Amino acid sequence: MLNPIRIERLEVRNDICWVRDERRKTPCKRYRFRMPTDFGAWIIKTEVFNDGTGMSVSAVDGPQISHFETKSAKITAKGNGVFYGQVSQSYLDETGRLRKSYIDADDHDAAEAIRGRFETCTYDEANPCHKSRPRRGKLVALIRTPEDAAEFFYLTRIAPIEEQK
Repeated sequence: MLNPIRIERLEVRNDICWVRDERRKTPCKRYRFRMPTDFGAWIIKTEVFNDGTGMSVSAVDGPQISHFETKSAKITAKGNGVFYGQVSQSYLDETGRLRKSYIDADDHDAAEAIRGRFETCTYDEANPCHKSRPRRGKLVALIRTPEDAAEFFYLTRIAPIEEQK
């Protein structure tokens, strides 16, 4: 049985967001969520691009925010209001830097929390047009709402670091 994750919506507003990969600004809807955990409360920002191309998720405040200040997750549009995010496992290396490793689709133990909360598939199934060699066979989670994106970010980026500490 998976523990429930509480998500409280703090704010929703229309804004202009910076799309880092494409170096452009685009209209978006910006959400801020509060996620209380055993280690403290996290504030997570989700930006949904109005043109339907994707979302950006990042941690704004939390107990170990220094590890996440420049880290964000890109959530890509699959179509029909569904997005996908690559499932990864974050960890701190020996120097204390935040790293991540992508999860293979056939590794069922590593992504138990994601598989229990999200519909999953391989990168190839989510994006059949783009055949990126390093991403082939990797696991992706299908995301439908900004709340799902915040929960996905927490499970793949924050929770593993909290467990490591």
